[in-house]
Amino acid sequence: MTTISRTLVSASALLAALALAGVAHADVGGPLVPPGNGAPTGHIVRSTLDGHAYQTGGIGDEEVADMDANRAGYNTRMTFSVGSDNAYAANIHLRVTSLTGATVFSLDDAGPLTDLSLPPGRYKVSASYGEAVKTGTITVGRGGHASLNFHWNHEHDTGTDQ
Repeated sequence: MTTISRTLVSASALLAALALAGVAHADVGGPLVPPGNGAPTGHIVRSTLDGHAYQTGGIGDEEVADMDANRAGYNTRMTFSVGSDNAYAANIHLRVTSLTGATVFSLDDAGPLTDLSLPPGRYKVSASYGEAVKTGTITVGRGGHASLNFHWNHEHDTGTDQ
């Protein structure tokens, strides 16, 4: 048996073992999807934008635990939810500005949790879920943690304030 044939047999055996274990690969380079409803899991994004470190995600208990475990570098948490069951909401357009209106941080695909590192100060925050915009203010102190929760009554909530 040639080296190429042995490699193909090994790869085939691995794929068969994964199939027996109930694990499917979503796409090349994509996440493994556990057996069940086949719904894709979310992705935690950790990056720096506008000079501020952030992480956003939190779809499922494992991601929430991962974000909580990596929260030390962030001093601000924003949570987004919708409906009477307080389901997490994602795909939020998030904008943080100074009190004078200068944009400090902006992210088009935030949530359901977003942790952010901001310098001490007071900020205006707007969060858009579909056409509904909620606003709030947050004060970030030295060495402390700040949090802000945004909730929409339902997906088509047209309310403009929190």
